Amino acid sequence: MPYTISKYRMKQGSFMLLWMIFIGSFSLKAQVNSNDSLHIQQEILKRTKEMTMLFNSKQLDQIAQFYTSDSKMIGPRTNVSGDQMKTYWPKFSNANNWELENIEIQPLSLTFASQIGISTIEYTRPDGNVAKSITKFSLIWQKTNEGWKIKQDFFFPIPQNE
Repeated sequence: MPYTISKYRMKQGSFMLLWMIFIGSFSLKAQVNSNDSLHIQQEILKRTKEMTMLFNSKQLDQIAQFYTSDSKMIGPRTNVSGDQMKTYWPKFSNANNWELENIEIQPLSLTFASQIGISTIEYTRPDGNVAKSITKFSLIWQKTNEGWKIKQDFFFPIPQNE
């Protein structure tokens, strides 16, 4: 049987190629010095901590403020942009806890940075059982007049052995 690539895999592969070109384009920008890099990393870690604190205290309607007005979020069965963030986050009302594990924050310039990590949301199912949604995420942060905000949010599930 010949090996074929599904349309989904082709789309995913094309998306990844475009993503790599997008990230690579930032390497043409002026390099960020180590002091600026450390400061950017600390600011973004602070922002992610603020997000999880709001989420875990059930202030879900406040999470949208961490995204730019033209932001995009793409994941399985998820394609949210701009003002839709305001209605996306309140849907997590059955969540018990959210943890973000940072793997890497890479300043791309003084106004853009990428972050990769793992997101774990623990929630209660309708039957009362507790489950976890674990995803890998990749974010593009943009420095704005209001501080660092998420411009692009990509996430993909990590398969679990239950």
